[in-house]
Amino acid sequence: MTTPSKPIRAVFFDLGDTLGEATVEGNPPQLVRFDVFSYAHQVLAQLKAHGIRCGLISNTGETRGVAIERVLAATGILEDIDPDLRLYSADEGVTKASREIYERAAARFNGNGTECLFVGEDSNERSVAMSAGWHVCLHPQLVFEVLDGEALQFLRLTVPQALAHSAWREALRSLAFVPLHISGRNGTTVIGATSLRVMLKLVTMQFAVELLGIADLPQKTDLFLLRDDVSRRTGFLQSAGDASLVFTNPTARSLMLSASAEGVLAAVPGDLHNGVDSLHFDNARHGHALKLMPDPMLWTEPAVTSEMSASLRPESVPGPILEELRSIRAEAIAPTIERYTGQRPLGSDAAKRIRSRHILCADNTLAVEQLVADLTAAGQGLLQVGLHAFSHAGRFLYNVEAELSGTSSELVLVTAHLDSTAAVDTHYDPRKDPAPGADDDASGMAAVLTIAECFARLVAIGIPRRTVRFVLFNAEEQGLIGSRAYARRSKARGEAIAAVWQMDMIGYNQDAPRKWELHVGCETSAAVEERSALLAELLSGVVAQVANSLPAPAVFRSNGPVGDPAAGRSDHASFHSHGFPACLVSEDFFVDSPGGELADANPNYHGPADTLVDLSYAAEITRAVAAAAWLSATT
Repeated sequence: MTTPSKPIRAVFFDLGDTLGEATVEGNPPQLVRFDVFSYAHQVLAQLKAHGIRCGLISNTGETRGVAIERVLAATGILEDIDPDLRLYSADEGVTKASREIYERAAARFNGNGTECLFVGEDSNERSVAMSAGWHVCLHPQLVFEVLDGEALQFLRLTVPQALAHSAWREALRSLAFVPLHISGRNGTTVIGATSLRVMLKLVTMQFAVELLGIADLPQKTDLFLLRDDVSRRTGFLQSAGDASLVFTNPTARSLMLSASAEGVLAAVPGDLHNGVDSLHFDNARHGHALKLMPDPMLWTEPAVTSEMSASLRPESVPGPILEELRSIRAEAIAPTIERYTGQRPLGSDAAKRIRSRHILCADNTLAVEQLVADLTAAGQGLLQVGLHAFSHAGRFLYNVEAELSGTSSELVLVTAHLDSTAAVDTHYDPRKDPAPGADDDASGMAAVLTIAECFARLVAIGIPRRTVRFVLFNAEEQGLIGSRAYARRSKARGEAIAAVWQMDMIGYNQDAPRKWELHVGCETSAAVEERSALLAELLSGVVAQVANSLPAPAVFRSNGPVGDPAAGRSDHASFHSHGFPACLVSEDFFVDSPGGELADANPNYHGPADTLVDLSYAAEITRAVAAAAWLSATT
């Protein structure tokens, strides 16, 4: 590190998503665990060694600093953080949404904003800090570039396929370069953030480098990848598409940075995150938007072994297990779907209904609280239920998780997403308008809850070898945000995930036969795809035994005739990007071929009329996934 060229005397860090991942329990949520990112200790120690004071500014809800620090003490992270420079919102009575907390932080060491640097992953909070005169940085690994007066830059770099297996990843890891998104065959296209001087070094190293936007854009914005599905279906040289319509708006046009076969890249300021729904293409399909989040964990190898995957082979479902699985019927999942879509009240109070699970609607919090209650009840004392906290657009959101302990620490995840949207309506107001999301994805939520209840009973037959975790992800509709944060936490913890079973839209069926799909394509890693394909093979192998009204599922892989149209487009992709095997289970939803029609697509997708589910169809898929998940946990 060279001598800082800016008079920065103190660096203040956000906690969650910046220095580590938070796990909370209870209502109101209380911090019970904090997993520090591997690079955080080194960054803090280096700053301290150069005489720069380190502090914290954290939104902590109702939890006081003394309780937060009881948890943090076990991590060792407080050793390099000045006790006088720790500001917790519950103690201060003000959050990072206000300039006041930054002004108080500067006053703590008799300084002013120009002598302070705030490091946080949330562009909204960085914008507030900048309004208080502070310097800002989006990631701890770029701190020293900012201290040296370097401007930060988004860029896309490409490695020739002939050099795909060379040591280029190791070279990038040695630089102040933070990946946000990895794509392309063998993962040779990387969108990231770095400084201009590192960018020039990459050019001399003969990477193909494309600058994305102006200097210091990463300080003020987050990147979103927006996929134009009409254009993708109609093919090359065809002028049909939605991007040309959405980006005619001058405000939207100003956000656009670049376009490629993968989609349009938009740089969205923090104060416009709530308007990302306005960039919803009219004919968008699932996973049309992806938030690109700084994540050095993308470089690291997961704790997954070939021996773990090799054990996941098709086999018959034992008789006692089969008998219990028969309890998964239409009438078992119907009440859950009705409660989470507002068709029936949550309890005895007829007025307590969920109108929408959109992250901007107050009922999203209501859905999270109800999921905690439902999983607790389903577990019959056998499930440890908690919340995984993450931040987006200046607010805390929560994934819900419930763990059924096995005899080993290896994991099997059964998942869906809990949020909803009706953004296909041009005039949709996510704060107050209905977004029932029965198919997308209350059908998946009901499946997870039903499987959790079933597995709690199956423990009486035998404790699974692998620990099973049931997870409901939040903010999927905003760009897979909750699952990306969760997969990052799993990587940071060194968790050994043998299987992820993601259910997203399993309830719509009109045409015979009752087709359904499994998606395991992972173009960036052949090894991840092969391990994921074993999951599809396992699930396909139990269908005839446990769900014989269903035909064999269509299995999509990246090397198939049409590739995998769901690759990167549901929460399973967050785990693929971190090297974990994952399988997406869905109804007959995705395009079968270039220029083809959607085989049996739900016409109410992302609309206020998404209120109907084919319950027997959803129950059959749920039962098949339950059988495969139990086998993956016990074999």
